[in-house]
Parts: sequence; structure tokens; C-alpha cells
Amino acid sequence: MNNFYKTTNFSPTAQQPNSPTAQKGKLKLKWLLSFCLICLLFLSSNSVLAQPIAFTFNGLDNNQSTITKTVSGVTLTLSNEQPDNNFQTDGDGLAVLANTAIGGALGDCSEFTMMFSADVQLLSYNIAYGISSMEGDESLTFTDGSSTTIESGFSSLGSHNFSNQICITANTSITVTSDFGGGVTNDLIQFISMTVQPETCSSSNPASIPTLSEWGLLILALLLMTLGTLYLLQQPRFEQER
Repeated sequence: MNNFYKTTNFSPTAQQPNSPTAQKGKLKLKWLLSFCLICLLFLSSNSVLAQPIAFTFNGLDNNQSTITKTVSGVTLTLSNEQPDNNFQTDGDGLAVLANTAIGGALGDCSEFTMMFSADVQLLSYNIAYGISSMEGDESLTFTDGSSTTIESGFSSLGSHNFSNQICITANTSITVTSDFGGGVTNDLIQFISMTVQPETCSSSNPASIPTLSEWGLLILALLLMTLGTLYLLQQPRFEQER
């Protein structure tokens, strides 16, 4: 009789929803679903929870040939300042456009390069000083050779969005070039901060292609759900054969 119950799955224990075996199966199912949910939340956190990153500049960066800032795991490197080879900063931030007409206050700055350790999208910059002395024909060009944004018409201090919020690939050199316009008297712009958004850059669709780590997590989550489902489907038979 016992063999009959085992082979036909009509055992009294298997038919009772509140039996220890049934309760154990429900508990395992809850744990599995919770684990899969955690995996999926972690998978989506890279894109959903990614927050803008602000790099700030101050007097501690003064007279440096290279400025390196790391925020939230992303590193910004500024280098190749021209024509003085050293960046000039003070409490109002980094001089990104400056000429000899302002004397020895912050020196010259007509060009420099910057590089990010991860893919980012340029969002905004914050001007702390310089607008009152501008003629209105100055501009700053940011380019990586394939994408360009030109910032001009500086008319107020504070935060400004990049006119073209280009996406920059990791470890790609961006050249920042100053155009002083027709009059160069007292041309000076200082950035107190620059904000970027972690992003996956692609020439076709910057925001839709998962990174290699995201693909790995996605495949892992699918495998775990598949194995967990197969395991739960086999549990009644395993419990009965014991």
C-alpha cells in the first residue's frame, strides 16, 4: 500500500496543504522569490539609482600641472594647461578661460584637456566668477574629436547646462579651448564645479546598451530563477521518495 501511494502521489501527507512537507515547500518558495527580487534590484541599481556627480574646484588645486578628482568611483583628470602648464585656482574655482590682461591674479588659460575614468554625460557647470568683466563674445569649446559642445553667451553666474550634453567615453581625452572674442580685456571665467551623469556611451543609443557587468548580472538572475523553479518542481517527488 505504501508503494502505491508513493508511485501514484496519493499519499495522505502529500494531499494536506498544512503538512510539514507543504509548509517547508512554501518557505523555500518565499526565500527563492526574495533572493531573485534582490538580484533584480541590484541589477537595476546601476542605471536606475545612478546619480549625477559634481566635481568641485578650490584654492587647494592652485599651481598644479595635473588635477585629479575622484567622486563616487569616477575620476576626473585635468592636464596639459596652456600656456602656463599649471592650473590656476582660488576660492572662486578653476580658471577655464583667462588672459594676460588680468595680470598676475590667475595667469593665462587658453586650453587644457580633461578625461574621465568612466563613461559620463556632461550635464552642467557652475560659474563663480568672471561674468562682470566679459564682453559677451567669449566661448569655450569642449570636444573629444567626434562630439562637441560650445558654451557661449555667458551672462550670469551660477549653474548652466551644457548646450549639448554630449556623452564621453571612458579614458577619452576632451580638449577644452578658449575663444576670447574680439576684445580680450579682463576675460576670465572660473568654474567652481562641473556636474556629469554616469552613462553608457554609444554612437547609436547612449542609454540603452547594458554594460558587460549588467549583462552578467542579468544572465545570473535568469539562471538562478530557472534553477530555483526546477528545484521547486522536483521537491514534492523528492520528499515523497524519502
